[in-house]
Formats: sequence, structure tokens, C-alpha cells
Amino acid sequence: MRFKQGSHYERSQRIDLALAVLECLAKPDQPMTHKMIGEVCGCSHAAIQQIEISAKKKFVEGVRKAFGGKIPPEIDTRRAFQ
Repeated sequence: MRFKQGSHYERSQRIDLALAVLECLAKPDQPMTHKMIGEVCGCSHAAIQQIEISAKKKFVEGVRKAFGGKIPPEIDTRRAFQ
């Protein structure tokens, strides 16, 4: 299957690859800004922020689904993103 240059699929693949590289290079106690990540991924900090928001929503929904629709009070999903 061939994709036109700059297609959503190509952009998504480029971002996934850049994030995998960042994961290998990141230092445990050194947070990265959206701007820093965006520079490596070749997209804006706003795009990285949107990806982060989407990932957080998917995480919370996955936890909710795993527990039959209700997250137990002892599980603080907000803490997972600190």
C-alpha cells in the first residue's frame, strides 16, 4: 500500500518512531517539555499536547473498562500522570 507524502499515516509513523527514540534517550528524573518532544517528532508542541490528552483519556477508559465500568477509589488515575 502506498501513501501520499505527508499523509496522516506517515506523520503518525514518524511521531511513533521519534517517541520510541526519546524513550530510549530520556533520563528518568529529567522531564521533557511539549516543545522539546515536538522538535524531535517534527510537529508542534500543541500537537504533542493533543496526543498527551488523547493518551490520558484512553488510559482512564482502559482502567474503567478493566474494572467493569467503575474505577475503585484506591486507584488514582491522575497520579499516573505526575
